Amino acid sequence: MDDSPDETSTFTRKLTVHSQFRSALDESGYVAVPEDWSVVVTDVVKSRQAIAAGLYKKVNLAGVAVISAVMNALGSQEIPYVFGGDGAALICGPNEVPKVREALARTCRWVDEDLGLELRGALVPVTDIQEQGMQVRVAAIRISDTVNNYAFTGGGVSFAEKLMKSGVYKVPPAEPGHHPDLSGLSCRWTPIETEGRTIASIIVEPGDGESSIPTEI
Repeated sequence: MDDSPDETSTFTRKLTVHSQFRSALDESGYVAVPEDWSVVVTDVVKSRQAIAAGLYKKVNLAGVAVISAVMNALGSQEIPYVFGGDGAALICGPNEVPKVREALARTCRWVDEDLGLELRGALVPVTDIQEQGMQVRVAAIRISDTVNNYAFTGGGVSFAEKLMKSGVYKVPPAEPGHHPDLSGLSCRWTPIETEGRTIASIIVEPGDGESSIPTEI
């Protein structure tokens, strides 16, 4: 096990950064996350009802907050993550789990006290995901000179989300008043003007039992 204090950023810097978005469809460009690592997942409870009540920005802010909280807790922005609108997922090394767990717990408390929403979160060991026949693999894709996006495959992150929603590996909120460091957090949210009668957002996810990217659609 890597005993360095910044193992997550060290791992991230070693990832090959692909320059084309279509690289996310190439399985060979993904790297396996070490088995002694963990996956952090969050989700805003009853987000659909909150959105229906017009709380779009609060839901987005709650969903993305854990990313900033963990970055500040570890002192690095080099952390593979994905943001799903009402939640997020990221990975961290074993030596950084205590700091990440605290940042997650504080974020759940902050969402409750400042945004009036409930954020559930879990810290799932990669080994437990692998025991169920799934993997956590990550790839980095450059979208600008200074920003990388990340993608996960192997079915592991989706499985971690299912465990979280069932209450497994739940990280409870911190004590009242214990909030995370959210320095640098920005949610540049602007309503989309309607050009027709309906705005449709399409999210494509693998079906049950699927863990790889299809070569034909």
